[in-house]
This record gives sequence, C-alpha cells and structure tokens, in this order.
Amino acid sequence: MLSQSKEETKVCLKCKETLVLEEYGKDKRQTDGLNRYCKPCHRENCAKARMNRSKPCVYQLFFTDGCTYIGSTIQNFSDRLAVHRAKVRTKIHTNRIFNRYEPEEISGRVLLELKDRKELRMNEYVLIKHFRESYGDKCLNQTDYTGIEREQTNVPSQGSK
Repeated sequence: MLSQSKEETKVCLKCKETLVLEEYGKDKRQTDGLNRYCKPCHRENCAKARMNRSKPCVYQLFFTDGCTYIGSTIQNFSDRLAVHRAKVRTKIHTNRIFNRYEPEEISGRVLLELKDRKELRMNEYVLIKHFRESYGDKCLNQTDYTGIEREQTNVPSQGSK
C-alpha cells in the first residue's frame, strides 16, 4: 500500500515497517512496480532460499532387484533423484549399470545431511565402504570418491537384474 504524504512510503510485508520507496527493489510483476519486501528483508529471504536449495547430503538409492548405490550431492535430494531418473529414462547415465533399470525402479533416501560441504566426500567414502561390506555385490558403487576403480569381481554382471 502506498501512502500519500510528502515522501511516498510503503509497508514491508515481512518486517511491517513503513519505509520510503527507495528502500524497495524493482519488481515489474507488482502493480506498483516495487518488491513487496524492503531490500534488507528481500536479501534475507534470498539467502534463506539459497540455503534451502543447497542441502549437502549423502544418499542411498534402492533398486527393485535389491541393489543399492551410495552418492552425495549439494543439491536438494529430490532434485538429485529426479536427475538420476531422467538419465536412466534416456539411457545416458554415466554409471552404465544404472541404464539397465527403468526410472520407476529407483527410489532413495537421505542417509546423512551435512552443514559443511567440506565433510561431504569423506562421509560418502565411509558410507560406501560400510555398504560394500553389508551389501557385497549388490552395492553398485564402482569407485570410491577418490576415483579408485573397484575390482571387477565386485561389480554385478550386466546380465543379472
């Protein structure tokens, strides 16, 4: 709402303060051409949204034949799962073993959420080692986070599903 006084003002929808129009960024989608939030509140909202989109985590994918895969991402997990499914759908996944599945055959869960991206790879490595011991050949991870190749004897054959 604009008020009619010497200097035009507007009330911020977040902090509820009445501020001069210069305290608002432009937004041509709004009827008055200004953002609904003052600049400090808008910056705060943007920072929170950025943090919410970036959730470093180690995750586990499940396949209908009992196989599993451990991965890590800085994306939101549901977005990362959608990327895996899209690549499988078009048979272009970089992990070729995935290409034998259909997108509906893949589900997953977050194993570990981290606040610091620096801890991501080490935690992924530890969990891969654990799941290799637990699942044996059913763990589809072919490399450690360092890129070291697994022994061929531990990789499930392409024909088994």
